[in-house]
Amino acid sequence: MKLPHFLVIILCSLAGYAQPPSAKIRYEYYLTMVNDTNPDLSSKVEMVLDVAPDTTFFAEKNFINFQNDVHTAYQSTDRKTYIKLLQQANQKNNQSHYLLIKSTDNENITYEKFKQQKFYINETRKNLVWDIDSTEFTWNNFTVKKATAVCDGRLWTVYFTEDIATQSGPYKLNNLPGFVVKAWDKHNHFIFEYVKSENLIHTPVYIHKPESYAELSVHEKKVLKEVFYPHLASNKNDETRATLDKLRDIENPIDLSFIEKTTIMH
Repeated sequence: MKLPHFLVIILCSLAGYAQPPSAKIRYEYYLTMVNDTNPDLSSKVEMVLDVAPDTTFFAEKNFINFQNDVHTAYQSTDRKTYIKLLQQANQKNNQSHYLLIKSTDNENITYEKFKQQKFYINETRKNLVWDIDSTEFTWNNFTVKKATAVCDGRLWTVYFTEDIATQSGPYKLNNLPGFVVKAWDKHNHFIFEYVKSENLIHTPVYIHKPESYAELSVHEKKVLKEVFYPHLASNKNDETRATLDKLRDIENPIDLSFIEKTTIMH
């Protein structure tokens, strides 16, 4: 399985880079992506969740590094330096997954790259509805509870804790009374595990040139994907085949929401 660049999901204003305020904390996760048909192609990457008072960003760590390196290259006034910096950026980080989520209490703007077409979707943020087990237990020295919910066509299970003073989590796993320290989908294709945190001294560039993305509606995004994957939108589709196809060839393989079959979620 060749994992493509992920979807860029970012809630953001198009006016410049829309950087969040100060007092930002970075929470780091490992994301394990499992390939059922070929375990040798499974992978593990570093993801980060940057939390500010009114904004959160979630992305692969190397994706943010790449965006900053490209931004630095474009700031150069010397062409030779520009080319050298751009080559270095591509060599170091260009294979990072294309995923960035910026969220506020009210909305999500999703920046996505699909089949080389860049676009973004602006939509009201939807709080997930969780089934929470009140039993407490310990995971990696945290006191946690277990909860389940459906997000982007997948059934997720999470461990969350009140030991960390923020109510947030990886990807779009929101609306829990605590911080998500572990999350995995029903088939264990995607597993997030919290590692550590640190204070951010400098605000990174989360995405270079956001104005280069065209705006699409949720419906237009769905139609775009169905053009390339009509069998995934069919009610005759089976969940396993859909998941394998998306893991292999779609920019954000986590997101199965455009697939019509309701059993995808259960």
